[in-house]
Amino acid sequence: MDTSLQPPLTRRSARLPGPPDSRRTALEPTDPVPPAKGETHESHTTSVRRHRRRRRGCRPGARRLLVRRQRRWRHGRHRRRRRGFHPSFAFIAADLSDFGQMQLEGAESVAEGLGGSVTMLDGANDDNSLTTICNDAIASGRYNGIILNPVSAPGAIPCVEAAHEAGIAVATVEGFAGPSSTTVEPQLDGVIVSVGTSNENYGSMIAETLVSACEGFDPCNYIHIFGIKGYQLSEDIHAAVQAEVGDDPRFVEVAQGEDYFTPDDGRQIVADLIAANPETNVVLNSSDSTAVQVANLLKEIDRTDIVVLGDGGSRQGLAGVADGSIFSTVILRPFTYGATAAEALVAHNTGEPVPTPEEVADLAAPFIVTKDNVEGLEGEWG
Repeated sequence: MDTSLQPPLTRRSARLPGPPDSRRTALEPTDPVPPAKGETHESHTTSVRRHRRRRRGCRPGARRLLVRRQRRWRHGRHRRRRRGFHPSFAFIAADLSDFGQMQLEGAESVAEGLGGSVTMLDGANDDNSLTTICNDAIASGRYNGIILNPVSAPGAIPCVEAAHEAGIAVATVEGFAGPSSTTVEPQLDGVIVSVGTSNENYGSMIAETLVSACEGFDPCNYIHIFGIKGYQLSEDIHAAVQAEVGDDPRFVEVAQGEDYFTPDDGRQIVADLIAANPETNVVLNSSDSTAVQVANLLKEIDRTDIVVLGDGGSRQGLAGVADGSIFSTVILRPFTYGATAAEALVAHNTGEPVPTPEEVADLAAPFIVTKDNVEGLEGEWG
């Protein structure tokens, strides 16, 4: 992985969430790994999609169409078109968490298969910094595609406009680029695909998990842990929760915290907030990584009466849902996000069909996981 344009790491980006023995810096070279031992990414995602179809009535026709298109990408005339193309993609990320790392590995699985590379660049959780990094990447002349994980949708506009002027296509992942953070379809010229789900839709699912976790508590006193205050997704999730329960006296937000998507920090913050608010009933966490640490904390301090909510559907998070230490999570697929974005950029550069917004939305659709439907599911990260 090329890192020559990588700015100095901040404290937040210098380490990845997860247990100490599995942590590594985001700049260490990584080999794409399948989601589970002995299982290809394709078979893995196919098995999960069957679960989604059975439980949520998703659009199987769109999935079949995308599978056929991916096969067409790899064979026949599209394969011949790809022989002379070597991807050199810049992956500009709002933050370098373990979730973002798996997006990178998904993109690398596509680019490296064609003899290309993906360079991770740190946007430092700031719109202005992300724009500067983007402009530097464009000016370098080294990249024929940009994968963009924006801090905010409006804040990504200057990057997309500069890339479009330079003739470089942009694929967004997890977030969007444009005036709206809730519009899944590309909003700007130059964005060929937006791989993710509406923050409004995702936030409503998080709010639904809180409502379910609060059953039996009246009032339900909860702590809300943000990933990063000011980060579009974190703010939109909080807004969705407030829209759902903010005017209901049965739900009381007793405290807020911010863990920068770093589980060790999240654990300590939650410990302090529970000590200050012993009446807490539920902790709504920024990610499954923090939820796992909080669940361990509650066992240690003998407060397993407090309900733990996850976010993201990591391997550890799903294991926590299965054993009951985590009440629920909402599953996301970062490896699929990155691979889909990279495939779209390859297709655009070689004159192949780019997946439609409907096809991408079907692949990226999140869903709530509880003990009732966790069996057989496997996460793509953590």
